[in-house]
Amino acid sequence: MTQDPQVKTPAQLRELLLDAFPPRPLPAGFRRFSDEWWGAGSAATFAAGFVGKSWDELAPDFLAAHPNSLQDLDDPAFGETLPAYLCYLLEREPHSEMLASVASTMTRTGDQSARWAFEAIYDQLEADQRAALKQVVRAMATTAPMQDLMTAAYDSYWHELPDAG
Repeated sequence: MTQDPQVKTPAQLRELLLDAFPPRPLPAGFRRFSDEWWGAGSAATFAAGFVGKSWDELAPDFLAAHPNSLQDLDDPAFGETLPAYLCYLLEREPHSEMLASVASTMTRTGDQSARWAFEAIYDQLEADQRAALKQVVRAMATTAPMQDLMTAAYDSYWHELPDAG
């Protein structure tokens, strides 16, 4: 099987994400992140590692310690943080819990309420941001051990989008 010429290296995909999602300080956009939900001290620990940093400044150890945090962010914070998780998965041995979480947030399902939530997140992004994400998801769909989950994500929505101009 020949390599898809559209598939890029992790370094090229990081640059693509940096161009589409220029780093800026992350907001305190927590939807469900609380000590009651995650345990004593976890909200403060999360905020200390997150608020005020840009997505490219989030430490790999922080991301690994919070593999499901995307689901707990409000829509703008989600869009500003997603590139960090994608780069983590592309540049390191994929963290299985993180991979499942990221893939689920990038997969549009048939459930109407889930579809509305999905569209609320991704419709707020610019067309070039969605095009960059399409390239990243397509590349991840060709990379073991991510291919099954990310192929499902790609086929659920991302393949429908136009390619970057």
